[in-house]
Amino acid sequence: MFVPDFQSIMLPLLNAISKGKQWQLTAIREELARLFHLSPDERRELLPSGTQCIFDNRVAWAKTYLVKAELQVFNSRPDYFNLKQAPAFVLPDGESPKDKVTSR
Repeated sequence: MFVPDFQSIMLPLLNAISKGKQWQLTAIREELARLFHLSPDERRELLPSGTQCIFDNRVAWAKTYLVKAELQVFNSRPDYFNLKQAPAFVLPDGESPKDKVTSR
């Protein structure tokens, strides 16, 4: 398996956080890694700069673009977040989070 790009992570991230609870960033990374069947080696693969894991970086970018699309809201505790609106309302007719972001 390969590390998915951030666009591929957006919808699974949105689905995971739609379960109605607050998520900590580390917990959501674990959930997404499980969904994408990533091996520990794939999870540890670093960016060319050597400063961050590729998967962690892509999850962060997916979350950033969902926030920019106003689909998420940060809570008062650092690194915790949940969904502002229900996904069915946010993504009508099978629209992807990428479509929502690029239409702004």
